[in-house]
Amino acid sequence: MAEIRAAGAVPVLITAACRPMTDAEVGKERIRSKQQGDSVHQQYINITCEVARKTDTPLFDLAAIFKGPECDRYFAADGIHFDQYASEGILGKMLPPENQPGLRQIAAELYKFLEQLVSGPEWQKRKKS
Repeated sequence: MAEIRAAGAVPVLITAACRPMTDAEVGKERIRSKQQGDSVHQQYINITCEVARKTDTPLFDLAAIFKGPECDRYFAADGIHFDQYASEGILGKMLPPENQPGLRQIAAELYKFLEQLVSGPEWQKRKKS
């Protein structure tokens, strides 16, 4: 983080949102069990939050924002990626925005987060110097 700040930039850490692992993901042999996959993902979130706290880095907590069941519709069938990218094998191809509600929601949430960040006292202090 020090290098980023030394370059005059403001680092932001982002937690990764997901849904509980599925049998399909276990079948792809990326994880040994659904429980192991869920545990590893939660560890990743915890580490990200801890690093943000220890380094006084702004945290965009995507995992918390997309935690509720009302957000299930934003995820691909694999429960990790948003929209249908992973499940349909079209990673890297552009889809029209109306077919990407998850990514559109991330953009809206990120916009709100950045608005709050730049209107905060620390940012205002940076602008004056």
